[in-house]
Amino acid sequence: NNVSVVSDTGDSNPANDSAVALTTVDPKTSRISGFVYIDGNNNGVKDVGELPLAGVEIRLDGADLLGAIAPVIVLTDANGEYVFSSLAQGTYSVTETQPNIYREGIVTEGTGATASVVGSSFTDLILGENTVATDFNFGELYPILSKRLFMSTPQLS
Repeated sequence: NNVSVVSDTGDSNPANDSAVALTTVDPKTSRISGFVYIDGNNNGVKDVGELPLAGVEIRLDGADLLGAIAPVIVLTDANGEYVFSSLAQGTYSVTETQPNIYREGIVTEGTGATASVVGSSFTDLILGENTVATDFNFGELYPILSKRLFMSTPQLS
């Protein structure tokens, strides 16, 4: 990028009233991703064979270099994955809306960035320039089968 500066303020040497300089712009190249899955053994690790949860709402809030961002909401895909891409460096929060009938499992901080885990959220998730933060995962537990839940479940004939 080129930036030109020109001044019309009079001085004794008008030859130095303009300048050209090169600048760089921090592109939005960082991303945050993770999974929502049924953690069958409740160990906080997405093990082979553990089922993904599709359609779970994940919300991104925070602030980048220019200030607060508008919240962004995505749904997990068929593999239980969510992705927030094209992010500038900043400090973010990623929050899961607890899926119906499932119980809260272990929320696991991933790699590529640091964050605090508070309930179903990663807070103070700090992204640098060109950062890839992966495996910020939300584990869920199977529901406890109660008589009420069993009786309210439609029966096949």
